Amino acid sequence: MKRQKLFNNTPLREGQVLLFRNFSFVLFLLLAFVLPLRAWDDSTFVWRKSFSDALHIPYLSPTDSIILYTESLYGLIMVETLTGKVLKHYELGFGESRKLAFVDSGRYFLIGRVAEEGHNYEGNRLYLYNTRRVLEGDITPVDTIQLEGEVGGDKGWMLYTFDVSPSGKYLLLAAYFRAEDEGGHYFLYEMPSGNLIKHFIIPSSVETQVRFLTDTTIIVGGEYWVEGWLWEQNPRREYWVILYDINKEEVTDTIIHKKRPCPKNKDERNPYDTPPCPPLGPTCSGIESNGIYLDGGAYCVPMFFPSRTGRYVLYGYVTDEWIERNVLTPPLWYALYDVVEKRNVWEKEFHSDIAYGGWGYFKFGPEDKYLLAHSTHIIDGRTGEVVYIWGEENNAWTSLMWKIFDITKDGRYIVSFAPVEGVYHYVRRNIYQERLDNISKAEITTEGEIIPNPADGTAILEVEGVGNTRTKITINTIQGEEVKVIFDGIMPEGKNIFEIQTQNLSTGMYFVVVHGMNWRKAYKLIVTK
Repeated sequence: MKRQKLFNNTPLREGQVLLFRNFSFVLFLLLAFVLPLRAWDDSTFVWRKSFSDALHIPYLSPTDSIILYTESLYGLIMVETLTGKVLKHYELGFGESRKLAFVDSGRYFLIGRVAEEGHNYEGNRLYLYNTRRVLEGDITPVDTIQLEGEVGGDKGWMLYTFDVSPSGKYLLLAAYFRAEDEGGHYFLYEMPSGNLIKHFIIPSSVETQVRFLTDTTIIVGGEYWVEGWLWEQNPRREYWVILYDINKEEVTDTIIHKKRPCPKNKDERNPYDTPPCPPLGPTCSGIESNGIYLDGGAYCVPMFFPSRTGRYVLYGYVTDEWIERNVLTPPLWYALYDVVEKRNVWEKEFHSDIAYGGWGYFKFGPEDKYLLAHSTHIIDGRTGEVVYIWGEENNAWTSLMWKIFDITKDGRYIVSFAPVEGVYHYVRRNIYQERLDNISKAEITTEGEIIPNPADGTAILEVEGVGNTRTKITINTIQGEEVKVIFDGIMPEGKNIFEIQTQNLSTGMYFVVVHGMNWRKAYKLIVTK
């Protein structure tokens, strides 16, 4: 399998958003197919608002009609998606480190506190709210889901994360029992009744991440790390991502599983020194706050991301070559795994300077056709190529607030955050999705007619001529901009072969569009270097 760097220059490299920063001001220009404007004046922005000086995490409702923001200073804000109108603003008053999830088609939502290492507060319960009642002014929880047992000290259950199934019918709590310091306990509930269905154990360390892939399958990622202290007998590290059937209570697939020893310190004069023992994948000790992994680990980004359709899992890892080098922050790679065919569709390098500190966050677009990274990058789901970048500076991409974002189910709007002259949240139109919607009016072909595809140098296009009619063939960017004319004239009836030279095209995705008299046909073309 050919491996390539994830973030390369794209077809939109010229005419991108330029971002200039100082301590309190951000100015960026959008040069796609409009005149240069300040970004906040750009027509792609639907609205921008500052709710307070606090940080807010956006959660789109299942219908995308409202956004619920959990505020780092105890609040909950309900906003109309397309207008930015604040519908309600509550002070919940039960602390930070909250995560939110909708259940039962959005009729209810859950808010829970997830554990942070070193804090012994109540981290074993979730509160269930009726969405309609909350919009009407009633913030009283309709139910509380709580793990039984003493909380705090060295005993009792500690919740470290939870997730809701794609249908919104099931809730999964992941917890560990403090008295045993044992992870891998899972509690499955029916929603919105809150009835406990089962409690099962997947042996693991506490540092575990879990998400639903489908209503019956969960993705579990874990890591085990014992550094090479002088007195440590078996220093080692382990990293895995598995698929687990919650009905059968068995592992159905192992996506990745790596084991390596950690180098051991043999210097008795400095027993607390440890040789470098780099991670085997993206980890942050499983510490989660508001669904965001905190800084402090080697990468501090999630191990994996489930796709919308349940067909794919995007997961991170470190290559064997870099593991053997024993550097502290080796380059991070991501692979898209097909759970049906049980293979990696593509693998891409994820640069360590981007991976460190929480940049590695992804969300899948409609039908898994593309992925949105950091609210700025669009990645083609079939090839892994970056095909659109919302912001660039000196040919290197920049982001507003890398991990605080969401995308609507139809892909048309992106919700994100930017510290611009204060604390601002915004909704903007997804230009990439708009171009896909426009080009979809033509017949789109992805395989067979352009060979090779992806192409590096020369590709061959085969077109069937219809009745010696006038035909034009162009190469267009995903924004619809025409960058090259391949043919413009009378095309003979029957099979016609055209050479496409890609040397002067930047890496990324294009559409080769054949314009007939009363028809149009478009072919996806991926250019690599």
